[in-house]
Amino acid sequence: ELVGRLARTRFTTEEVWLHPNGKVAYLGSGGGGDVLYILDISNPANPVVADSIIANTRRVNDVMTTPDGKFLVFTREGAADRKNGIVICSLEDPAHPKPISEFTDGVTAGVHSAFVFKQEKFGTHVYITNDGTGALHIIDINDPYHPKQVGLWKTPRSDAGRSLHDIDIQDGMLYASYWNDGLVI
Repeated sequence: ELVGRLARTRFTTEEVWLHPNGKVAYLGSGGGGDVLYILDISNPANPVVADSIIANTRRVNDVMTTPDGKFLVFTREGAADRKNGIVICSLEDPAHPKPISEFTDGVTAGVHSAFVFKQEKFGTHVYITNDGTGALHIIDINDPYHPKQVGLWKTPRSDAGRSLHDIDIQDGMLYASYWNDGLVI
């Protein structure tokens, strides 16, 4: 049963993520899209755009909040200045995110997917895909105003044949969808 709908016609839509409060959703755009939509979904029968962030990109593919809902991360692919990577936003007001930093070092070809994961012992990190090399980059965002890379991993093949599409982490295990290498755990 269809409960509600919010049509978007300027660009196709990409990934969606719900804020932990259940009242706000974040929706990426593709097909030349340069916008992250922030949606008020407090009334599911009548979702409305509460705000948006315009970014130098042609695709905001992935978006996810930290588990506590204080910060948001979204990916960039196709930036005109090749400063792709991720953008980190403060969610002091979840309906009105404020960009506070970005990470672009070594991921100028674009970031398709990101996964935010928190461990009590190590804190919060973002695991991101690299469109150019197929590598997995691990970004420390314990200080979200100053993200820094703390790790990198890739399958043993040439960069030209490696493609990391998506990532998920559950119970301390990382699950990576490598197109030509299948599932890597």
